Order: sequence, then C-alpha cells, then structure tokens
Amino acid sequence: MRITDSLPNLPPAVARYTFHVLVSALPLPVTGSPEDRAAREEAAIAAVAALYPADAFEGRLAARIVATDAHAMDCLRLAVEPGIDPQDVRRRYAQASSMMRQSQSALYALQRRQAAREKAEAALYPPPWNVPATGSTTFPCPPPMKRRRPSQPNRTPPPNLP
Repeated sequence: MRITDSLPNLPPAVARYTFHVLVSALPLPVTGSPEDRAAREEAAIAAVAALYPADAFEGRLAARIVATDAHAMDCLRLAVEPGIDPQDVRRRYAQASSMMRQSQSALYALQRRQAAREKAEAALYPPPWNVPATGSTTFPCPPPMKRRRPSQPNRTPPPNLP
C-alpha cells in the first residue's frame, strides 16, 4: 500500500514527508529483521491514519503522537528485560511515563485543533434549512397532544318512582 493512499487528506509530498519523519523517529525493532521493520512501519502509519490528519501540521502532530507512544512502549519493554539493575528499571519506567504524558498532550492538542477546524467548517457550510442539524433525514414528531375529556352535562339522578 502506498503512503499517499493511507493519508488521503494530505498532499502526496506532505504524506511522504510525514512518513519519513515518523519512521526516522520510531525506536528500532527488537530483532531488526526486514519483516519486523516493515510491520513496525505499517502499524505506525496505520496509527497516524487513524488520527485523520487534515493538513501538514496535523500530520506532524499525529506522527509525534505515534512516535512518542512507540518510545513509551519501548521503554516499558526494556524495563522488564531480565538482569536489569533496579535503578535502570526505575529510570525506564520514568521515561515511559514521561513519553506517555507527551503523547497524551499531543493527542489533546490534535483533538482541540480538529474540533476547532470542524466548528469553523460547520459555520462556513451550515446545513440546508430543511435538513435537521443532527444529520438525521427524519424530522422529529411533535409530542402527542393530550386529549381533553368532553365535558359532561350536569346529570341529576333519576327520580325514585313508586
């Protein structure tokens, strides 16, 4: 699959550059085999595509999110290797925690940017007057009217007949 197919919202040159930045920022694969490297790159670009970047800056934010998350996971992997000094274990957990915070912060920045863009686009292109804003094609029905009981005339009880 071509990188430009994975990121259709980005111009081809920007998509290729985003892929280059992402791949160069990822931690090395565990085994270093070509299959592992290809799987790592494919998973990373799928993660970037899942964040739906719409422009070059959002593409860079998405690449940063995926790369920092990959480094956090790598730090966690290194922390549990056998024979590691306890001081190194603590340091690697601290690095993983820091990278997770960085990834989360970048994700929040991307989500805020996307929400602002979507709000601006919605203001530019409001829905037609006859289509509900919810995107539904059916119109809501008014609530049912309460039925009034017909007023009953004053009835007097029938007289007692002998």
